[in-house]
Amino acid sequence: MYGLVYLLGFLAAAFLGRKSFPCFENTPLYTLYIAVLAALGAIIGGRLGYALFYEPGYYLEHPAEIPLLYLGGMSFHGGLLGLLLAVLLADIRGFWTNLDRMAFLACLILPLGRIANFLNGELWGTPCDYPWCVIFEAAGDGLPRHPAQLYEAALEGPVLLVLILTFRHFLKERGRAPGVMAALFGIGYALLRFLAEFLREPDPVTGYLWRGFTRGQGLCAVMLLTAATMLFLRLRAGRNP
Repeated sequence: MYGLVYLLGFLAAAFLGRKSFPCFENTPLYTLYIAVLAALGAIIGGRLGYALFYEPGYYLEHPAEIPLLYLGGMSFHGGLLGLLLAVLLADIRGFWTNLDRMAFLACLILPLGRIANFLNGELWGTPCDYPWCVIFEAAGDGLPRHPAQLYEAALEGPVLLVLILTFRHFLKERGRAPGVMAALFGIGYALLRFLAEFLREPDPVTGYLWRGFTRGQGLCAVMLLTAATMLFLRLRAGRNP
């Protein structure tokens, strides 16, 4: 299932991004080049991020298992860091413009991953008694739970994209500065994911960290501060080109 999601994400970056990247005269070769680097960066970063953020002790003792993707365990925030590095290495001059394109593509690709989570019966939500709640066999308790994966698919896809485009329009000309859309994506994702985590069971490895807050929410808080700083700097750059 995840292999299919990764493949669809790669194809989306390759075909939808064909006219979006500024170098090599927008040739198919460059599009393939940036798509491959972005995909590798996201996958490698996602795996390393999981090992570092969620189970550092285990993977320090079993480093040979880090490359074994089939064992499961990927971190969105680690994947994001890997993608940022890959896009930077792909073309440092067009970094901000390319990052904006990746933010748009992410709103199309992320929901696919959440739907895969739902179909695989993982990352389920907290217990509830609403008509739309679902019993996940892997939870092992027979309780109906929030389909948190579907909530996140909606929030991280269409809802996030509408919010980004709305705020970008509100910012008018300054919102057209390269990097602004990517910064808005970071802020929007961090806020929406932070809220969605209240209806999602924490990772069994880490549990709740402090007063009911999860590791994912902690990472989202860092992401929010970083993206807000990035937005401030890019808006200032747009005002003083």
